[in-house]
Amino acid sequence: MLDTAIANLSCGWEWDFGDGTTDTVSIDPIHTYDAPGTYTVTITYFCITPEPCTGTGIEVLVTVPEALFENPPILCDPPFTVTFENLSTDGVSNLMDYSWDFGDGTTDSVQNPVHTFGDYGLY
Repeated sequence: MLDTAIANLSCGWEWDFGDGTTDTVSIDPIHTYDAPGTYTVTITYFCITPEPCTGTGIEVLVTVPEALFENPPILCDPPFTVTFENLSTDGVSNLMDYSWDFGDGTTDSVQNPVHTFGDYGLY
């Protein structure tokens, strides 16, 4: 006598991200869009039934952040401290990461950095 277990592998899903790409591997995918726009995302679930079930599409709005910061030229003897004010927006909510490069070998990742320049120079 031979006992055999058979797994039902005939079910699956397909995410359609509305930009020509799909995912059939992850049930909870993470997708990055290459361009701003409005995309309709759907999931189709396939199983033994003759017809696949298609989930309701949702619209995803992808926007491009607008960089907006302004600091006038500063002419003074070093060391001098500058407070940078960042007014950038991402169009929908505050989901941005910040990456400041001060041109003197130092960086920061806060929204409104305060930085001290130690030498004369054009930064």
